[in-house]
Amino acid sequence: MTVNVKFATVANSIAALSVSGVHMYDTDQIPTNANMVVPCMFPKPNGYISNITPTIETYGTAGSEKITLEYDLTYTYCHAAIAENLNFGAYAGFITKIASILVTLLTNDAIAGAVDIRVSSVSDFGVALDPAGNAYHGCDITLHVQEFCEVS
Repeated sequence: MTVNVKFATVANSIAALSVSGVHMYDTDQIPTNANMVVPCMFPKPNGYISNITPTIETYGTAGSEKITLEYDLTYTYCHAAIAENLNFGAYAGFITKIASILVTLLTNDAIAGAVDIRVSSVSDFGVALDPAGNAYHGCDITLHVQEFCEVS
């Protein structure tokens, strides 16, 4: 018996969500430099999966027991580049896009691999960094995922 954990399936389903004007990326599509693709949301390279908590629901051995797995996935949202001189001209659009992302996440029940997914937290709106260290108006969005580990 093998227990299946569906991190990749959940990430793929989140990347497939449609948020008008926002590029959504999967774990194998994280932009090195977000400048050409903003606004975008991608798995946070440093700390994407955290707070993993398995709960054994039934008796069994070697993977035959039923297991509920809970964990957090953190995404970085980059809206618009912050130049050398801090410019808040893009801030209103930033707030609007975050609202659209949250509505999509809060109302979507089509996340394959997950039993339940909820917005756990949104970091302070401010500066978000892409993997190259470039600064953007942005934030981190953490999702709490619950999945039933399937036995095959």
